[in-house]
Amino acid sequence: MKATKRLLALLFFLLALGMAALAGLAIRAAGTGAPEIPDGEPTALLERFFSALKQRDLPAASLCLSGGGSLGLEDVPTDPVAALLWEAEKAVWDFAVLPGNALEGALLCKTVRVRCLDADALTARIGTGVETRLAAAVEAADTEEEIYTADGAYRPELLDRALLEAAAEAAADPGDCTVYRELTVRLELDRGQWRIVADSALLGALTGGAAG
Repeated sequence: MKATKRLLALLFFLLALGMAALAGLAIRAAGTGAPEIPDGEPTALLERFFSALKQRDLPAASLCLSGGGSLGLEDVPTDPVAALLWEAEKAVWDFAVLPGNALEGALLCKTVRVRCLDADALTARIGTGVETRLAAAVEAADTEEEIYTADGAYRPELLDRALLEAAAEAAADPGDCTVYRELTVRLELDRGQWRIVADSALLGALTGGAAG
């Protein structure tokens, strides 16, 4: 049961990662027109925000948010597999603020090109790693009881170890499991200055569903 929950947590993390990117693209499609708004201040704000995140300076990043809110990224996931993938996500993260803007009601929308983990590639790599480790354990075992439970399933501790080791290997070198996507970030005027709206699309893209 524990191993099954871990596997479900991993799949949820990866699914949320992909869905967050799709949500960002949907918001971008909603914005239309090319309003005559000076681009310098919003772009500079976004660059400060993402630079602070890359440096793990959450207080500085929070200063860029509308209403002085918090990102809610202070706590790391308690599940060891999810924690590994969360650290890997932050390690590969990179960004570039693209020129131009769009309006969505009273909100200003800016597009940011983000490098993040590729859910499909990471899932395949971890799955292969788990299979390889299980096959090696079967080959090295002296008895079936070392590998299987009474009902013929892999022993939970064996499956847990294989999943954790495969995730750690992928997280240590995720270079071939990254992808570039475009994320739309919303900004609003807060007491006369542009500030970032911490909506679900932004937070989902930052955490990949692993934090909180």
